[in-house]
Amino acid sequence: MVTKNTDEPCEPHFLESLSFKDYEVEDWLRSPTDYCNKYIRGNKNKNCRLTWKQRVQYIVNHALNDVYTIEPEMRTREHIYDCFLRRWNLKPNMFPTYFLYQKVLSEVSSQFITWIENMRDLETPIVLFESFTTSIFNQSVQLSMIFQMIECTKTSYNVRKVFVDEERNVIDGYLHMTAVFCHKAFGKLPDTIETTNLLTGEKRELRISDDYELKEAQNKVYVMLQSMERLRSQNKEHVKEVSQWDCYSTPFSMH
Repeated sequence: MVTKNTDEPCEPHFLESLSFKDYEVEDWLRSPTDYCNKYIRGNKNKNCRLTWKQRVQYIVNHALNDVYTIEPEMRTREHIYDCFLRRWNLKPNMFPTYFLYQKVLSEVSSQFITWIENMRDLETPIVLFESFTTSIFNQSVQLSMIFQMIECTKTSYNVRKVFVDEERNVIDGYLHMTAVFCHKAFGKLPDTIETTNLLTGEKRELRISDDYELKEAQNKVYVMLQSMERLRSQNKEHVKEVSQWDCYSTPFSMH
């Protein structure tokens, strides 16, 4: 009698000798068409310019790193704001309107400060913007992730990430991908995987409490990576039109 490995969803051999990066997966979840243009067709300049949200995310990442590389006693509200402003190099003409520019600067900086102040007991994360790679589903499928922040808890650890993104399918994809990655790479699930949207202050959490929930996350991630591999395979077959490809829906799309 053959026992099936519960770490592998159905059809585990569809994915073979592939590597995936978390930011590519997020780009695919955000816009499969742009993903096709940028990563499959190679049109990295045409119609693939950074959006204002991507630019702000870049600033937030650097400001967050700056804040947690200074002494805890120096992380006052004023100093946190200074760290953010020093990284803010965007101009109003990078946004659709001047009003939006002002609104984003005000809201994101305020949410950024509040988010850090709410973790005032955290002196030093055990992981701060570090990249890890692990095999998932089988040894030939590699996934790389950059973790913004991991903190210790009494029983395990928490994973936290701040987004400048309102796409729920991107957030959902990140939550499930992180759970699967942590289970394989660290041998232990986090207590909590938390995301915070700095445009709205909305928090999302994922807590995997049993094998069924873990299996569900694995299946969702598998379908996602399987779809991305299909795009790569179809590109090798010289498919002419992106519209012919099955790349307009994701397992986390809202219907």
